Amino acid sequence: MIMEQNFAKLQKKLGIDFNNLELYQLAFKHPSYLNENFSFTTNTNQRLEFLGDSILGLILADYLYWKYPQYTEGLLTDIRSELVKDQTLSIISKEFDLGDYLILGKGEGKSGGREKDSNIADAFEALLGAIFLDRGFNIVKTVIHNIFASRVDSINKDELKDPKTRIQEYFLTNESVIPIYKLVKKEGNEHNPLFTMSLIIKNKIISYGEGSSKKQAEQAAANAALKSLE
Repeated sequence: MIMEQNFAKLQKKLGIDFNNLELYQLAFKHPSYLNENFSFTTNTNQRLEFLGDSILGLILADYLYWKYPQYTEGLLTDIRSELVKDQTLSIISKEFDLGDYLILGKGEGKSGGREKDSNIADAFEALLGAIFLDRGFNIVKTVIHNIFASRVDSINKDELKDPKTRIQEYFLTNESVIPIYKLVKKEGNEHNPLFTMSLIIKNKIISYGEGSSKKQAEQAAANAALKSLE
């Protein structure tokens, strides 16, 4: 049997109380443990990780949507990607000492499994899944906001801004207008399409862009407009 985890320190750091301790224990059960303990259990933290990953993505998307109404979907996606990448999640996991709670197979433990970014990042997502099942959506939302709010603010948004965001900010600042994109033509076939989009300012076309999707063509048109302003 696995000895019951002492989650008091983790609960204090998260600012919540755990009800179903077995659920949190499962959140830290790495697949390598199952490989060496066939008869003990068929469960690992992978299903909770799947759930937590989806919850984290949803809550961050909602948070960013309302916090940055002026940002394009491309920039919002890039910001979220920065927040949910393994490197970021492993840093957060180390702040909460999640590696100490991992239940590993002997081989994984000897090979430094408690410090592996992928292992502790997965455990963090599984932990969020456990909090959701144990305490509900509003509690896990609060936990995620508390953890990520300062990180969202610290991201250098200018380094992530795509051409559409940059050209929109330029025209909003200088001419108080929002660029409009219109489809000019679609060529090719269903499996290899080519879209041409125009970028319009005050009823005047200022650039064109091509791409295999409308979004790509819009980015290309925005990039062309930026180059014309240089």
